[in-house]
Amino acid sequence: MKKLKQALSLSLALVLSLAMAVPAFAAESKWKVEVVGKTNAEISLGKKTFTVRDWVISGTFKDDEFDMIGNIWTKTDSHQWTTENVYALSKGDEVVFTKGGESFEEFYMTAWSDPDGDGVYDQLIGNITSDDYSSTFLPANAAGPVRDFYGQTYTVFYMPSLGYLQQMGLTPDGYGSWDLCDTGGVSPVTELKMHPDLLLDIYGPNTIVNIATPDKSWSCTILVEVPLQPTTPTQPVTPPAEVKTANPTNDKLMVNGVAQNPTVYKIGGSNYFKIRDVAAVLNGTEKQFAVGYAGGKVTVTSGQPYEATGKELAGAPDAAKDASPSNDTVIIDGTEASLTVYKIGGANYFKLRDLGKALNFYVGWEAGKGVYIETGKPYSK
Repeated sequence: MKKLKQALSLSLALVLSLAMAVPAFAAESKWKVEVVGKTNAEISLGKKTFTVRDWVISGTFKDDEFDMIGNIWTKTDSHQWTTENVYALSKGDEVVFTKGGESFEEFYMTAWSDPDGDGVYDQLIGNITSDDYSSTFLPANAAGPVRDFYGQTYTVFYMPSLGYLQQMGLTPDGYGSWDLCDTGGVSPVTELKMHPDLLLDIYGPNTIVNIATPDKSWSCTILVEVPLQPTTPTQPVTPPAEVKTANPTNDKLMVNGVAQNPTVYKIGGSNYFKIRDVAAVLNGTEKQFAVGYAGGKVTVTSGQPYEATGKELAGAPDAAKDASPSNDTVIIDGTEASLTVYKIGGANYFKLRDLGKALNFYVGWEAGKGVYIETGKPYSK
């Protein structure tokens, strides 16, 4: 019966996750979210807007060997998501969910994570194993499309039966508890106690987690991007970096006499190129370089082949975008580089001459020819 319930719940959760961008709310919700020892004003942020990228099902595929149908997941472009009932929690908080004395037995949870801190939250997609229903998530910045038989953008949490808790030697203290495993039974509860540490254990830091009832009559969003341990600033807060306008440009690029199709923006009279586009057009030449990204660091390794993501050389952009000075650290051949870099649509853009100087390839410009690179010549002013 539990496994039948699991299958039905997962089907419902899939429908829920695809509609999560516009949560529905009951006219008079009985739900309350309270933190022991704190007032609502201390934890509630009210309505908040996030920049997110979601996973959506764009097709299916069949595996003839196992006669199974799987889904093809594709990540959307970044967009704005406004959600109600946002709460900021800290380590040690004890959160209590209630429904006006009524019982409940499960929640559905969807998470978006921003490990690189660029302000764009990527929806997490993971698997539930057939043995214990535990979740394993792809990296937040994973690119699509992804083929998966069991992929999902939600996690189902049941309230375990009192008998199970007693068998495990656990004391419920009148509260239900989070349970991601098959306990052999589910028991309705009227109160649920939670700690935000659990959300961090499951989804990782710098994450927003939407918690919703199966019928979507109520949901809230837990913000776990705040530091787990409150700290007192010891230095003045740095003002926000100036956001500039990045305008589309059709300026050409030639590499060793061959026309290329990079995405180029003009900011303040200078052209800025996506670093992965430059790596792609130089791949296979004597000036090739590899690009990596992790933990807010862009790593460039000269002489190494570039591994394409499939999103390179998309051509001229069709609209202007905001460009913010990038906070990412740039490491070139093991040494931190001081370069002018802008973040546009989640990607880092560089001046071509800055890259030419750092990696010693020739950058030139001629009327009618436009910008060009010659890999057989060293950089020159």
